[in-house]
Amino acid sequence: MARTDVLARTAWARPSAAIAWGITSALLFALANVILRMVPQAGAFDIALIRSTVFAIVLLPFVPTPWKPCAVVGGARAGVGLALFTVTTIVTTLTWFLGMRMLPLATATSLFSLKAAFAVFGAAVLMAEPLSARRLVALCIGFIGGAVLLQPGRPSLLGAAWVLCAAATSSLSVIFYAQLVRAQPPARVLLFSSILQFMVLAPVALAGTAGLPLHTLLMAGINATLSIGVMQSLAWAYRGADVGLVALLEYLRLPFAAGLAYFFFNEQPTVAFYIGSTIIVASLLVARPMSRVVAIAPVPAAPDRSAF
Repeated sequence: MARTDVLARTAWARPSAAIAWGITSALLFALANVILRMVPQAGAFDIALIRSTVFAIVLLPFVPTPWKPCAVVGGARAGVGLALFTVTTIVTTLTWFLGMRMLPLATATSLFSLKAAFAVFGAAVLMAEPLSARRLVALCIGFIGGAVLLQPGRPSLLGAAWVLCAAATSSLSVIFYAQLVRAQPPARVLLFSSILQFMVLAPVALAGTAGLPLHTLLMAGINATLSIGVMQSLAWAYRGADVGLVALLEYLRLPFAAGLAYFFFNEQPTVAFYIGSTIIVASLLVARPMSRVVAIAPVPAAPDRSAF
């Protein structure tokens, strides 16, 4: 029977297109972090505030009736989900910026991929999902792979702690975001989350951000624009495939990050990076095998233009 929800009405919501959008998201993620590494004189709160501002400005024209927040967020339950998504996004942005500046880009990206392990543990604790012994052992091996990346004399342990914190909060953020965009256009979710982020961050960072040089603001804006592409590509990927498949495609961030870090910063991956990253990805593949792709039957309905 043909589906009539938001997923079915989206022309690009097909498994093959979802794979393409997942790959695009991984590449844009690596590019955004190359730009972020280049942003001078900006702190974590400055970056978070600029991102929320750019998100809101870019997305506002694509959201119909933005003055009706209750109708947009879809009721009290979706409103709680939006608030949780906003809080976890802020924490992820701050901790990722702090950690990524202390580590080689490829190493930070590899550690950040452990968010899939945090997601599995979180689902077991918060949603009572089954956690078999095989998956538990595989996930523990994944964290051992992360430890391999942090050999003595290698990346800062403080930077690794920040990145792992970002991975944990990002895993929660992805769960909230995936659920929200399955019921409503992703542009609405990102717009109202960006407005909430601005309201939280402005009292802390507005004065300092306003005093930054123009070229710093420009580069931070480019980073924010690329981040919009990451989130939008993920949203379209989630509409054509389930979260498990899209999560696997996110592992492509590792080779993209390693290649771009070598090209822009002359950061050459070490043997520890290859061994640790291989252990992490292999363990997560065992713990979270590829899930069934969601099949979506076409229906004679016009695409939702508000989906951006």
